Amino acid sequence: MFKIIFFLWRADHLTPQAFADYYETIHAPLGIGLSPPMRDYRRNFPRWTDSTRSALGGFDVMTEIWHDRRSIFEDQLKIMTTTSARDIIAADEEKFIDRSRQLFVTVDEQPILDPLASSEAARSVRKYLRFTQKPDGVTLRDFQAQCETATQSVRADTGLIGFRRNHPLYHDEFSFSGGHHNMTAPEEGSRFFDLLDELWFDTQACLEGTPSLSSTTLPGSECQTIEVLERRSPGGILSAPVASFPI
Repeated sequence: MFKIIFFLWRADHLTPQAFADYYETIHAPLGIGLSPPMRDYRRNFPRWTDSTRSALGGFDVMTEIWHDRRSIFEDQLKIMTTTSARDIIAADEEKFIDRSRQLFVTVDEQPILDPLASSEAARSVRKYLRFTQKPDGVTLRDFQAQCETATQSVRADTGLIGFRRNHPLYHDEFSFSGGHHNMTAPEEGSRFFDLLDELWFDTQACLEGTPSLSSTTLPGSECQTIEVLERRSPGGILSAPVASFPI
């Protein structure tokens, strides 16, 4: 399985809600129509606080794409950069994305608890993203090994129904940042996480505040957690437009 994450920022003339609406109703269907079939395709629209926006750069969407094989993504990239689809996608992106500011990160995804996938179940689920930076003085390899140990005792009795860990591969050839015409390997300042956790909770368990999984974090780590609205397009089937999520 191959997975890549895109962090995108909206064009200045759009509100967060207008950006989300355009992405869901115009750009996502366009991309699906021009791309090879994707295993999964999700957009995560954040609900910011002042502190989390400052710490994480205030991106307007985190897009996730899965393919069964890396070679399929390579085919998708060729289509998007060498055929007429390139100009179509670029023209559409100019309408709602700040193309001078992007971060693409290939990740090693490790499913720990599989979340429910049905749209009916999704109505009673809340999703959070937790971004963690490793403690000073700890190597990335040791940090990842400690993370594996910390998650072995995860249980669903906290209301947790889904848990995925994503280790960024910043040195992968498909990880890059910058403007559309000036893509480079992510610089240190743009590497705002060493670990990205995706956490799905039963809504009832969230009524008394943001859930905590302190047992899965490491002493000395810096963590930022945000709630997101997740939209999915499994099998090319588009989800409903964003309507009831105050962004």
